[in-house]
Amino acid sequence: MHNLFVYGTLRRGEFYHGLLGASRLVASPAWVRGVLADTGRGYPAMRDGEGEVCGEIYAVDDETLSRIDKLEDYYGPGDPRNLYERVTRRARTGRGETDVLVYVSGRFADAPVIPSGDWVRYRETGDRFGQ
Repeated sequence: MHNLFVYGTLRRGEFYHGLLGASRLVASPAWVRGVLADTGRGYPAMRDGEGEVCGEIYAVDDETLSRIDKLEDYYGPGDPRNLYERVTRRARTGRGETDVLVYVSGRFADAPVIPSGDWVRYRETGDRFGQ
C-alpha cells in the first residue's frame, strides 16, 4: 500500500474521486509544502515553493496507483512525456507527519497561484485572495 496525497480533482466530491475506488481515507485534511496553481484546464497543479497545499491522504494499492498514473500522465521517473512527476514528500496531519506520494508539475510555472492552497475552496468560492 502507498499513502497518496490528493489535492485537486481526486478529492472527495470532485470529478475523479471515483478513480480511488475502495481506497481508505488516511487523513483529511492534510498539508504538503508547496504552491498550488490554477492551470486553467479545470484542475490544479502543485509545484515546489513556499506555502502549503491542502488535501487528503489515501492508502492506495498498486492497481489504483497505476490508474492515477494514467490520469496524471505519469510514465515513470523523469520521462519527458510526464505532465506530472510522482514524488515523495512529507505531509502534515492532525496526528503528526507522514511520507506520501504526490504528483507535482513544473509545466505550469506561469499559472496563477491559488493563495489558500485549497483547490476545493477555490473552486467552490472563487477564493482568489486566500484568507
